[in-house]
Amino acid sequence: MSSVFNGSMNGDSEEQIRKIIREKFGDVYDMKNKYLIVIQGATSSGKSTIAKEINRLLTGKGVPSKLIGLDSYYLSPDNPLEEDDNYDFDNPASLDWESIVELLTALKNDEKNLPVYFRRKSKSEINTKEFCANTFPSVIIVEGIYAFNIINRYIFNLDELDPTDSKKKLSQEFVESDYNVDGFKILKIFLPLCKNKLWAIRKARDLKLKKPYDAIKSRFEKMIWPDTQRWVYSTLEYNDIQVAHGNFNETASHLLVKNILGYFCSKNITYERQLEDDLSEEFKVECSGESYMLLTTVGIEESIENYNKLYEALGTQCDSEILDSFLSKTKSTSRDEIMAKGDEIISSLASQVVSSQPAVSEAAPKKEEKVVEEVEEVVEVSLFGGDDDFF
Repeated sequence: MSSVFNGSMNGDSEEQIRKIIREKFGDVYDMKNKYLIVIQGATSSGKSTIAKEINRLLTGKGVPSKLIGLDSYYLSPDNPLEEDDNYDFDNPASLDWESIVELLTALKNDEKNLPVYFRRKSKSEINTKEFCANTFPSVIIVEGIYAFNIINRYIFNLDELDPTDSKKKLSQEFVESDYNVDGFKILKIFLPLCKNKLWAIRKARDLKLKKPYDAIKSRFEKMIWPDTQRWVYSTLEYNDIQVAHGNFNETASHLLVKNILGYFCSKNITYERQLEDDLSEEFKVECSGESYMLLTTVGIEESIENYNKLYEALGTQCDSEILDSFLSKTKSTSRDEIMAKGDEIISSLASQVVSSQPAVSEAAPKKEEKVVEEVEEVVEVSLFGGDDDFF
């Protein structure tokens, strides 16, 4: 089950968070277990802020925890001159996955010493590593734009992906994982951001670093946003908790951290949020709709109740005739057959979404045909995805 938090929260929403945490971790925290909290989301969505907050609060309450930020595992390009213009740091192959998995394996196996890596300059360079003492954390927090890659059944095809040419054609985008994460109790948290807010925040941060505006804009349009849509927002695997607009969704992110802390400390705890940067002004820009529409992409059960929840999330109700028509077609045993029969239904549902939900069309100033096309893709994934819970 996956749950989506997209706006105002209430007591039912908080109880749903608690329920998911208990389902993934067990009813009661046990120090003998190993808990893995994995946070994935768009750049600038607040992953590191939430992860650091959880780690700080757990440590302060005496719960042994360790934070792993995937930003520490970036490879440098073989040719340093490529870094500014052509090297795509948002390509999954720009990360040193071998070293990341080795560290997790050492933690899982309670090895006395943990590997500490100096940043490799390229894939071809041999790792330089030292060791530090293992403090044997029971809670491990991993955050990064592709953090789910260490635990998903299917992972990026790193043999073919190339940060110097992200547009090249691949024989397959994903391959079956050979990473072994057995032994961890895992909670997956997903933080999407819409394009408008992501651009405003990323621009502000890069301008503070004295980067040229034209270079910032070019990299965002050519690499950051396309990579976000293609890989960060991939719906290949489910997530357990999805917080629309990430850490900037203050109510939802606060309740998430509060209830994770409450689970491990066995009591209700209050805390003060600590933000690294004040980006409240940048976040005020109008939502362009991608994060909102993404709420439907993680999949829902083929049931009237959950389809109505989907439409409630989009501000309308299901058309019963279209819904019944689709449900009758899903009785086919072949997924390909269902997909072939579902095109007309998908198109009809997408048209309903666009015509009946002003928030989507107003937030995304595009021609209606383009919006319909995009929503069709969203609805298609929703109809044929896994189990999901909307409120």
